[in-house]
Amino acid sequence: MRSVEITEPGKVVITTTKALGVDWHKAEFARMTNEFKRGRSRFKEKFNRCFTCDWPFQVGDGGNGEVMNIVCFKGEGNKLLCTDCYEKLTGDL
Repeated sequence: MRSVEITEPGKVVITTTKALGVDWHKAEFARMTNEFKRGRSRFKEKFNRCFTCDWPFQVGDGGNGEVMNIVCFKGEGNKLLCTDCYEKLTGDL
């Protein structure tokens, strides 16, 4: 789906919406810790924010970091979601 909006003279905003199907998912995949962050630092995808709402995962020490849930979307691959978004997504699955 695509929408076009003229916000002011000389500016056009084009929004494209894409529906993604879920291949598989796993609750409480990992916690955001300094070790996880350091391990992902050399990869292109850092996995430091929720894929759907862009919430920054809160770093904690040891087992105290924020819970991250993993979802594999068709055509997109593995993405991490915050608990709120994960529960909304998997509520009826």
